[in-house]
Amino acid sequence: MFRRYFAICLAVCFSYVIVTVLFSNTLAQNQNNLAPGSSAKPPSDITKSPTRTASSSAIVAEPDYPDPTTVKTLSDEDLNKLFDRMSTHYSKDAVLFNNIGAAFFQRKEYDKSEAAIRRAIVLNNHPAFLVNLSLVYDALQRFPDAINAAQRAINQAPRYARARSEMCELLLETKRVPDTVLCYEEMSKVVTLDPASQTYYSVALLRSGDPEKAIAMVAPLATGAEPTALMFNVLGGAYYAKKRFNQASEAFKRGVEIDPASTSLRYNLAMALTAANNRPGALSQYNLMKDKDPKLADELYRNLFRDKILFVDEQTAKTPRP
Repeated sequence: MFRRYFAICLAVCFSYVIVTVLFSNTLAQNQNNLAPGSSAKPPSDITKSPTRTASSSAIVAEPDYPDPTTVKTLSDEDLNKLFDRMSTHYSKDAVLFNNIGAAFFQRKEYDKSEAAIRRAIVLNNHPAFLVNLSLVYDALQRFPDAINAAQRAINQAPRYARARSEMCELLLETKRVPDTVLCYEEMSKVVTLDPASQTYYSVALLRSGDPEKAIAMVAPLATGAEPTALMFNVLGGAYYAKKRFNQASEAFKRGVEIDPASTSLRYNLAMALTAANNRPGALSQYNLMKDKDPKLADELYRNLFRDKILFVDEQTAKTPRP
């Protein structure tokens, strides 16, 4: 009995020694696996270290910067200095970085504008900043990058009208007509289309071969309180596609009244007048645009007199001219 009791005690003690050794080795191994430069001291020792506390709480104060709303009034030199100073101090002011980018954009310094707005986005991935970046890429004709930035803004804020209108306009600009129509359809489901978006939507509808829907979209806008030349241009184009030439002429004429310097509107008016059998009126538009845009005027002239070419037979050719 005594021998059995002694054997059990001995076995228990031996097991305890093994467990203790294994645990000690595991702890030592975990400490040896710490990242290079890390301390193996317990957390209590770290928090009691005055040196560590001082270094972790040290904060470098940023210099005083101007109000973000006043950035656009800075001179070119002061704007560049401000951007350099903020970059050097790793400023955390996303709004100011964005507004610096906007100021560079207004001055057509697009590379600097991109750099400033990208810094703003790193600090705050706000959809407004992303749309601004899209506009910069649009100005640089980097359309895939512009579309990507606009899509990122939409992903963050699906109801953000500015992001969706930027995306749709980019698709229209790159002549992706079916995608543009779909973009405006989706946009109309989440936000109310403003007059500009409705006008561009009607442009896409006209290009997609749906002049009837384009007329329904833009006609109320053209008769509204603030019509634009583009509205009448689209309306005239839609009427022309429907062979309603007198209405097309009237629409283009209204557009010319709003923007008399537009040679493209005068060209369209001349073509509509020609189709409506008003050649003198068309020729008067040629005379008004030939000095401003000789190339387009020459194209108009060829179109106006294309049907003047005659096919003659041999007998007619032999007949003396009067």
